[in-house]
Amino acid sequence: MKTFSARRQILGIGLLVSLAVMPSAAAGRPLSPSSERSDNTMSFDYDAVSGEIGEAVSGRVISRRDRLEFVAWVRDFPEAEVGERLQGAVHLRVHRDKAIELRGTLAVVVQNDAGATIETLEREIDIVLRDRKGKRAKSFRWRFDLPTGNYTVFGTFQK
Repeated sequence: MKTFSARRQILGIGLLVSLAVMPSAAAGRPLSPSSERSDNTMSFDYDAVSGEIGEAVSGRVISRRDRLEFVAWVRDFPEAEVGERLQGAVHLRVHRDKAIELRGTLAVVVQNDAGATIETLEREIDIVLRDRKGKRAKSFRWRFDLPTGNYTVFGTFQK
C-alpha cells in the first residue's frame, strides 16, 4: 500500500508541475487593449510661410509598468510641397515578454491653443507586437500641413 500511495503522490506532483510549466491558451494569447493614448504630448509653433516648426516642447509620462511605449511627434519638411510639409508619426514598441495585439484605429490628433481639434490623421491597423527581433516595434506616418499657429499633438488608439 505504501508503494501505491508513493506513486500516486509522485504522479500528483508531476501533474502540478506540468500544469505550472505548460502554457495555457489564455496565457499565450496577446493582450488586446481597447484604447491607449500616447505617452507624450508635443507642443510646437509652426510658420506656414516657411514650412518650419519653431519652438517645440515634448512632455512625456514615464511608467515602468507600461507594456507598450506609445510615442507621437511631428517633424517639418520645409522643402516639401505645401500640404505635405509636416509629418505626424506614432511609434509603438512592446516592452514586456507578453505580445500586444492592436486592431482598431490609430490616430495623430492636432489641437490648437484653445484645445480645439484642428486635424485628426487616422489609420486602421491590425498588428501584433512581440518581444522578439523584428517584431517589437512599428511606426506609422502621415503627411499634412497646418496654418501658422501654436499646436499640441498626441496619439490615440481605439478598438
